[in-house]
Amino acid sequence: MGVLDQIREAQSKINPAALMTENKEASAMNFRRQMVEQAGRLFDESYSRYHGLGKLLESDDPRENYKAALTLNMLAKVESYIENVKTIHGEAVVQQNLGALTPRVLDIVRIFYPNQILNMIADIQPLDGVVGSIFILKPRFSNSLPSNTVGAVSAQDQIFTEPTYYYASEILGQTLGTGNGSTVTFAGTLGGGSGGSANPIRPNTVQITTVIGGNAMVAIDNGSGVLTGTDVGGSSTINYTTGAVSITYTTAPDNNATVLASYQWNSETNGDAINEIEFNMSVVPVQAKIHPLKFKYSVAAGLAASAHLAIDVQDTLAELAGQFMKVERDNLAVKMINDSTADLSILDFNASPSNYYNRESLYADIELKLNEAESQIQVANGRGGVSWILAGSNASNLFRNCKGFQPVPAIAPIGSHLIGYLRDGTVPVIKVLNGVLNTNTYIVGYKGYMAGDAAMILAEWVPIYFTPVWQSPTLQNQQGLMSMYDMFINNAKYFAKGTVSNYAA
Repeated sequence: MGVLDQIREAQSKINPAALMTENKEASAMNFRRQMVEQAGRLFDESYSRYHGLGKLLESDDPRENYKAALTLNMLAKVESYIENVKTIHGEAVVQQNLGALTPRVLDIVRIFYPNQILNMIADIQPLDGVVGSIFILKPRFSNSLPSNTVGAVSAQDQIFTEPTYYYASEILGQTLGTGNGSTVTFAGTLGGGSGGSANPIRPNTVQITTVIGGNAMVAIDNGSGVLTGTDVGGSSTINYTTGAVSITYTTAPDNNATVLASYQWNSETNGDAINEIEFNMSVVPVQAKIHPLKFKYSVAAGLAASAHLAIDVQDTLAELAGQFMKVERDNLAVKMINDSTADLSILDFNASPSNYYNRESLYADIELKLNEAESQIQVANGRGGVSWILAGSNASNLFRNCKGFQPVPAIAPIGSHLIGYLRDGTVPVIKVLNGVLNTNTYIVGYKGYMAGDAAMILAEWVPIYFTPVWQSPTLQNQQGLMSMYDMFINNAKYFAKGTVSNYAA
């Protein structure tokens, strides 16, 4: 029975009649409990042979839960794909041609999917079909703050990338001008004026500061529209309704001294002027691209391997093909990231030995560059941190010497692979082989702060599928496989790249 059939069977056993009782809260809890119990049995029945996935689901590490959930989702999609083939061609035909291939395909997905580096560096969004949709989230400001307001923003600017202080507050601040040593009168309109702007102004909240004679001078309103303070003339006023303000000093503010007004507007009487942000969730159509591969072997070789080495050639080739597809998609991801990231000279690290440091201490200083990369990402985006590190061979050897590096076992790794964690186990360090990433290059990346905001997105449909073996009259067996997905960069500003030089093992 396929996964989808088991889900339907599990749902059919749930009795929703209890929801109609008077105690709706207890009934809802009972309904959820039944769902959890059925889901547990569904996992046991479908994937009882996948003990590793069960351990990942039960782990206290949310990253392990995430990998297990994605893998289970992909297993269900592959099995659903095979079930659809059976519907088209008939159960008997598919069973005769595929035989034991179905469990073999699922085993390969189970093995390679949790181990691909894309789980750590990309947002994986499953597709419902060869043509599907992914979601990209861009929170934006809906309203502008006046251009002369401190921290001014424009409508449709992405939040976090621009200063946001004052945007969601009654307390605002704006400049009325800059002193030149002779001008004594400064005027403007607080709140941007009438017409839906931040007004009226609350009395007794206006404060204007500047520098006169090297000393800070503060003027305040008296609640009746008059501004008072040291070196402030009697003609200084504020119109609370329109926001029009004018202040005249008895002594001119110093040259280059800012005349800054801070105030509080009344949102209770003008609710239409309350600023808004909008979550611009774009639904982007995506077509899964086919990544095909074909392998072949002679009948004689297959018989010899089976007789002398007890090797099933189909199983062996399937496992190798699964690893190849993993490496292929990992390499593609690294190449796309590398091609979209500019070198930042400030991140370059000189590993040349010094008379003042032993080599280990010198190499550990590359962590300072990691901190700088985080700052560069934050400057470019107004948010972000360090989610992962891709490092060439030399660069990865340096990161191994950082304080707190936590190594992980890597037994006979193939392709890009995890070598350990930094920052208390929160930042994976991934070693990338030469040819995919330069041996002296490293890239620091931020995965994204919420769903749809990821730096890279993998749109997955069918992670891997095998055709039946074709036996030709020339005694050459052939089999095809494919992986169907699309991958693209969503925000390259989440990457920062540097290089190492003068490294010597």
